[in-house]
Order: sequence, then structure tokens, then C-alpha cells
Amino acid sequence: MKKTILSVLSTFLMMSSLSLQAQPEFALPNSHFEQWTKHPGYAVSIVVASYPVFDDYYTPTSWDHLTMPVHESVEYSGLTINIDTDLPLSKIGVHNNSDGDKAVSLTTCRLSDIVVSSTYNIIKNYIDSIYATTTYPSVLSSGTVNHENFLDMLDIIAEYEPVPGPMLAALDEQGINNYMTKGLPLSWHLPASLSGQYIYKTASADDHGGILLVGTHNDKQNGRTQVVGGGFSALEKQNSDYQPFNVEYQSMHYYDEEYEEVYPDTLYIMFLSSAGETKAQGSELILDDLHLYTAVGNGIANSESSPWTIYPNPATDIVCCTASEPVTSLTLYDLSGRKLMETRDNQLNISTLATGMYVIEVNHQYRQKVVKR
Repeated sequence: MKKTILSVLSTFLMMSSLSLQAQPEFALPNSHFEQWTKHPGYAVSIVVASYPVFDDYYTPTSWDHLTMPVHESVEYSGLTINIDTDLPLSKIGVHNNSDGDKAVSLTTCRLSDIVVSSTYNIIKNYIDSIYATTTYPSVLSSGTVNHENFLDMLDIIAEYEPVPGPMLAALDEQGINNYMTKGLPLSWHLPASLSGQYIYKTASADDHGGILLVGTHNDKQNGRTQVVGGGFSALEKQNSDYQPFNVEYQSMHYYDEEYEEVYPDTLYIMFLSSAGETKAQGSELILDDLHLYTAVGNGIANSESSPWTIYPNPATDIVCCTASEPVTSLTLYDLSGRKLMETRDNQLNISTLATGMYVIEVNHQYRQKVVKR
């Protein structure tokens, strides 16, 4: 019994430090693209000469871009050239706004736009044709994109866009971690929408940019990461001045009632300079001023500041709720965000649950920690 009590107290103290008040906006890192990280260029040596493969380039700090690891030897004129680098497959740069602030520019490109022209002319006959002829949308994301499956992911996006439900379902069916990993931890924040400003300059009338949101949940019980929500928006308007965009986040249950309502623990944000069937070399997407808004009441509140009362807490069997407004639903989640039970009553029976910490949601809006002992 002593061990059980200590375990509960330890869990409660740990979670108290994570207690959050409801916030209208999630703090995206470097959301205005004012901080930039330098990536050094790469060169190969042939006899006594050095040939640059690609030059130094910069990307927004805290955001990821697509690269392809190249670790191989190439035979050229009887010589062996050893290449060992991460080759960027995106053309990303700083866009200077008229007010002096910075924005990010993503340009759809080919390998010839990335590799230094003098070197490319030497090696182009030794490059696999699929890499030499593929047009790559430049991608900026809040997670790491798998280069091996990136083209397959683009095919899924192009097939279903601009309808997000089937697109997200297809990504889930194929396994989202085959495409993206290391996303943005949400810490119980429920996304509502992503907004910002953009300029789109297309190199083809059929081309357009896109923004993809993917919310995932680490399903430890089944040993997989599942897609639990997201959204998509096509950026089609050709413009030279900034235009607003807004991408709504919806749960998979909203798109298809066969899916359970599950809170995401990770969010992936992906910007694409080309998102449809047509990917035109030279199409440019410029982005600035991002804001990720969260659902009202999505934080976990402290009992001292709550407009409702959960009692008893800790509890062994029945947990009740009283509030200043009618209680129309109570939902119980574990700490990973998985829904365990739900009722339209003002009380829950948690007697069959294991000892530990849980989260109760009142009226699908307000949340509070509760301890089962």
C-alpha cells in the first residue's frame, strides 16, 4: 500500500508541473522566420582540384527541410570520386519584406537548381535519371520528412487534395511514420487552425502550393502511430502581395465517424511549393506570420482555478462533477490522450481503472487532472 500511495503522489507532483491553462494560441517556434540556420556547402576533390557540389544555404531555425543522404563512390575518367553528404532536395531562401522583416521562400526545383552548374555538367551523365528528371516541391515542415518515401507521399496528397479526410486516411493506412517523424509535441494542446500570410508565384497555370496538417497519436497499446486528425489547404491564388490563409484542424472522427475521437500528441505542419499533379520548376511559395490556434479550453486546469468541481479527487470508484453550467458530458482520458470512457451524466465510475493519473474533460471543453487510487 505504501508503494502505491507514493507512486500516486509522485505522479501527481510530476503532472502538476505540466498543468496548463487554456490558451488561444500555441507558441510555434520561429513563426515569423526571423532566425535562420546556416548549412555548410559541400565539395569533392578530384586529383588536385576541388569541385563544389552545392553552396552554403540557409533554412529557418527550428524548421526541417528535405535532404537525401549520399554516401557512394562515382567513377569518373578512371578516377574514383567519394561523395559523403546530405544533399538538400529543397530550394529554400530568405525573402526580404518591404518593412525589412524576413519571410521564407520555397521554390519548386530540380537537382540542377541545387548542384553547382559546373559540377552538375560533369556528373549529370552518372546520375540516376529519376533524380535528374524529377521536379521536387520544396518542403518546409515541423518534423523530419523521409526522403525515400517523399514522392509516394506527394502522390497521395495530389490524388486526394484538396479533400483532407481521404488524404489523411491514406497516410494513416500506409503508416504515417514512413513519411514523417519527430513532429511538434503538443502537450495536451488541441489544434484548431493554422493561419498566416502567403504569396504564390506559379510557373504554370496548373500548379499550386499546399499546406498539410497531420495530428498523430502514439498508440502504445497497439505499437503504432496513428493519424487522428489534420487538415489541408491548397494555395492557388496567384498574387504579388500577401494574402491570408487559414487551415482548419479536424479530428478523423469528424471526417469519418468510424474513427475514434483521439487527442493528438504530435502535430506535423508541412508547406509545399507544389502540391498537385503539376509540379512546375520555378513555382515559388512565400510564407510569413504563422499562428497556430488551439481549441477553447484545451489546457488542463488546476482545481483551484476551475469553474467546476471534480470530487472526490483522489477517488476510488465514483467521480462527480458540479459546475456553474449544466454538465452534458464527462470524458476520461489517459495521459497519452486516449479516450477511456464517456457519459452524458455528471459522474463516472472509475473503479475498474488502474491506479494513477487521468484527465477528465467536461462538456468537451474543459479538462482537469484526477487521481485514481
